[in-house]
Amino acid sequence: MDAWLERNPRFIFLVPLLTALAIGIFYLRVVNHFDYTPDDTYIYLRTALNVVQGEGWSFNPGGPSYSVTGPLWAMLIAGGAALGLDPYIVAKSLDATLSALAILALQLLVFSLTEDRVLAASAAVLATFDALLVRWAGSGMETSLAVLLTILVMRYVIDDEWHIAGAALGLLVLVRPEYGLLAPWLVVATRDRGWGLHLRRWVLPLAVMSALVAVWWSVAAIWTGTMLSTTIGSKSGWWFDAERTFAALFEGGRIIAASQGISVLVLAALAFAIPRGADPVRTRWWRLLLGWPFVLIVAYASQGVQIISRYLLPASILLTAAMMLAISMWLESRPGRLRRATVLVLAAGVLSMALNTAVYELRVAQHLRYFTAGMEQAMKPIAFWLRANSASDDDVLAPDIGMIGYISERRIWDHVGLATPALREAIKGYSYDEVMQRRLYRSVVNPHYVVDRSRDRERLTDSTLRPIMTFEMPGLGVTIPGTQYVTLYEAVR
Repeated sequence: MDAWLERNPRFIFLVPLLTALAIGIFYLRVVNHFDYTPDDTYIYLRTALNVVQGEGWSFNPGGPSYSVTGPLWAMLIAGGAALGLDPYIVAKSLDATLSALAILALQLLVFSLTEDRVLAASAAVLATFDALLVRWAGSGMETSLAVLLTILVMRYVIDDEWHIAGAALGLLVLVRPEYGLLAPWLVVATRDRGWGLHLRRWVLPLAVMSALVAVWWSVAAIWTGTMLSTTIGSKSGWWFDAERTFAALFEGGRIIAASQGISVLVLAALAFAIPRGADPVRTRWWRLLLGWPFVLIVAYASQGVQIISRYLLPASILLTAAMMLAISMWLESRPGRLRRATVLVLAAGVLSMALNTAVYELRVAQHLRYFTAGMEQAMKPIAFWLRANSASDDDVLAPDIGMIGYISERRIWDHVGLATPALREAIKGYSYDEVMQRRLYRSVVNPHYVVDRSRDRERLTDSTLRPIMTFEMPGLGVTIPGTQYVTLYEAVR
């Protein structure tokens, strides 16, 4: 595609201008839902504040717990809080900034793969329309950092900067632990020589990655008594269940289709158009980028993890780079088809932007509005009521602990065990509804206040629990469809 620029040099200034314009539009869309903040973000915020205030690595002050997925993200927020900044603003603004850096990193990755400025800029533009990236940018979660680090790992591997790739991979594991699976996939997918020589090449980067992770594991074991986040056990069944596995595979495929459906179709078509014997190095990179998202989906599904879009985004965005590389390889094998390649890039770009815009406007934006309104109108009033009316040492049982714990500053118990692993162990094997309706949590804690969510209004009301306030909350979470009632109860003692 650079040949087109050579024939039309007066348009060369449009390449950086197009990228800048696309990022500007991207930020306008992100700002439109900047108030969207998942409950998990507040878990990061409270953990970061506790670290800064000398309470150690914990959600509840004085009760060590490894309740966040990405310790590196919590550390970055804590760094901002230590400087006197509002941790909420730190998380949101840093997330939005890293998403833009991830877009630029994708552009550099595609240029490393293709040495083509037009294809690289095209990849960046498509990324700015990615419905998943737009959705999670500015949410205050670790997703944008995971996207950036994943892209950097791939670029450093492709540029043969192995030790830097190992460092980036180690940092990535400290953001999303399951991305440690990328290490064996990289080893397998990059083999270009005998296994002995190939494995020796990977000794240094894997050692660097392991050293970074080992340092954190040591710190986590000292602070919390465990090296693994409590989120891992809460989201995974750790056994093979056919029904859950196939459901997860379907959901993973649906997420890929929603954001990268056009890229997958183009890749499928070009797989037959690229002649056998094409450049083996570029073919190897193409398979590396194309294979990782699907390896990750299979890994999630095999463990019964309910896949949501932010788990896949760091991997799925690589399909845009894979598509651009495939177009470059196809054009390289048929250099006389520049016009066809130009039409293909334009058509794929327009269709991909149209698909992602439709997905965002028709599905994502509606959920973000409902969720944000629900958090503001239901969870936040409950949190402020607890802060103003409960004693500082009162115990609160809640299914969604982030906002309530961050604002109320009370000790929060949760049946999933993110903040209180002891409760999860006591009620293991029971559903949320069973735990709440049978009051099974009382074997561990007799809370002063109980927050419940259910399709049935004030379902727990009896002589021991008195409802204080109830709110209707549509779109409670990514994996909780429909309308729920959120009720705050006071325990009658």
